Amino acid sequence: MYKRKRLVSLLLVSALASGCASAGKTEETTQPPQTTQEEAETTGTAEETSGAEEETKASAAAAISYTAGTYEGTAKGHNGSVTVEVEFSDSSIMSVTVTDQEETPQIAAGALEQIPARIVEEQSLMVDAVTGATITSSAILEAVGDCAAQAGGDVELLVAKAEEQPEKNPAEDWTIGEYTPDVVEEYDIVIVGAGLAGMTAATEAVQQGASVCVLEKMSYLGGQGLGGEGFFAYNTDLVLEATGGKGYDKMNMLHDVLEFGAYMNDATLWNRYIDQSTQNYEWIKSLGIGVPEVEGQKDAYMVHHNFQGHDNGGTVAINAMEKILVDAGATIYKETPAVDLCLDEAGEIQGVYARGADGTIYQFNTPAVILCTGGFLQSEEWMDYFHLSYDRRDINSTPGHDGDGLRMAYSVGAATGNVCIMMLGPGLWGFSRDQDQIEYALTKTGALWVNQDGVRFCNEDIVTTNYTLAANAIMSQHEVWAIFDDAYINARATGGMLESTNDRKAGGALENLYADLEKGVNDEYLNVVKADTLEELAEKIHVPLESLLETVQQNNEMYEAGEDTMFGKEPQYLYPVSEGPYYALYLVSNSYCTMGGLQVDGGNRIRSTDYTAIPHLYAAGTEISGLDGTTYGLILPGSAMGYCIYSGRNAVQNAAKDWLE
Repeated sequence: MYKRKRLVSLLLVSALASGCASAGKTEETTQPPQTTQEEAETTGTAEETSGAEEETKASAAAAISYTAGTYEGTAKGHNGSVTVEVEFSDSSIMSVTVTDQEETPQIAAGALEQIPARIVEEQSLMVDAVTGATITSSAILEAVGDCAAQAGGDVELLVAKAEEQPEKNPAEDWTIGEYTPDVVEEYDIVIVGAGLAGMTAATEAVQQGASVCVLEKMSYLGGQGLGGEGFFAYNTDLVLEATGGKGYDKMNMLHDVLEFGAYMNDATLWNRYIDQSTQNYEWIKSLGIGVPEVEGQKDAYMVHHNFQGHDNGGTVAINAMEKILVDAGATIYKETPAVDLCLDEAGEIQGVYARGADGTIYQFNTPAVILCTGGFLQSEEWMDYFHLSYDRRDINSTPGHDGDGLRMAYSVGAATGNVCIMMLGPGLWGFSRDQDQIEYALTKTGALWVNQDGVRFCNEDIVTTNYTLAANAIMSQHEVWAIFDDAYINARATGGMLESTNDRKAGGALENLYADLEKGVNDEYLNVVKADTLEELAEKIHVPLESLLETVQQNNEMYEAGEDTMFGKEPQYLYPVSEGPYYALYLVSNSYCTMGGLQVDGGNRIRSTDYTAIPHLYAAGTEISGLDGTTYGLILPGSAMGYCIYSGRNAVQNAAKDWLE
């Protein structure tokens, strides 16, 4: 059974990697996805490829026979197993039913509904994955493939496809394509991307009476905003209450955030942002979005305003904005990525081209295009372009962040800006920081960390006060392992965490901790190592034995003395490593999104290479440079979400002044 399922999996992975999914997205962490923007220079090429593929599918389906019956198959989805039941006749797939799954409803719903129907309709496993839910789509396809193999079908024929034209590199070729639109529409404002920045911009626009079109490449709205818990705002009523009426001094706050960013962030941007943040807090509440409380991190300002629902607060906010847009008659296109800007005969922007899920080419004419496409963390090409690496990064973001906005802006001469990556501390490949006890209980405890040489390299308790800087420390080394003994693991499994983190409260047994460890030992990532002795551990994690033994001895002596004489770690974070079995966790950077790439003026107009504003083109959200310097400014928690709100509103307000008054 294992060998057959492995064959099915390999066939499907190979097929998807070669481009079967028009979405081209993945939520996976080990291999970044390909871009989703199909950039055919003529519509004829796309039509010819599509026709050849359909012919290949039809001929393959006709050649396959099955042993009639009903079969069950299971494959790994994003959150857990996905189980399907498939009914075959002797010559066709009769039905596909997903009988059990643990996927995130808002993201996976389209795949759970559409993929089974597409398989039956096309009698093929070479069906397009649902945009934004590629892992769920792939799990269904793999499980159905296993059922087909059980029924005696030829899985290789089920994944047969026509040869496709190679895609252009979006980070190298910014040429605007040629399009023959099937549909032409006109709006006051067209917004590309429906994350928090895009949805904020659209809501502000309808409130100003503008006709609005929102283009979203995913099958759902919200993007990375779905995972946001709240936003930054300055000296609101909640802040004043939390600080006993004192509030904070703006100049101190401004200087602190600039120093945290090594003065690589934009002081004028921050000045405007802070000044408008209280008004934006009131605006959010006026939309009916609850903001019940404010909180802060250790060594950070108490300025993080939680949405009602907290962990699900971003989803609550996005849903509230969507209702406002629908009620106001705004046009929202899902699974319709913008592919290029549209220029008039004089070379000025007159709108944007987009491609629907059914291949329809749209031309949206507008005096104001606002790019809110959310960065490029899932584009290998753009990461290379900005000299960033995927090495040791756990990509913890929603799909679709492929640098689309950068490519469109650069195609009309936009200037590049400083970029960095928002990192949420250490993480583990294959584990969720929200769902798996091993991730939040063992990566953020300040325990013993060793590098590739088997020695310590920092005060590990930095992760308890500023996890973004902890991620910087981890990325400064070639490899990093967190070391624990069984006594520590058992204490956490039975007694819970010693203190609360941003995600979890202290206390309470962690009954799944040992199961998580065994999963890590046996999974494909090999990022948890278990050994009976330190000698065996050193061999398995490939560090010098003498160095590791000396490091552990020093650690235990400092624990007994109650003082870290090497890096000054607080005594409560000194833990002994003395009782086997021993565990080592391979730490990576929990990377959330990229920040920057485009430069804007005070009105969120995108600047050109000569530093003047490009007419008709604006940006909002995390693709704008200047908010952060070298890493996410956790000293003002919620600043990225807050900036999405500020920049979305600011872009619309200035676009309206420029073109609609």
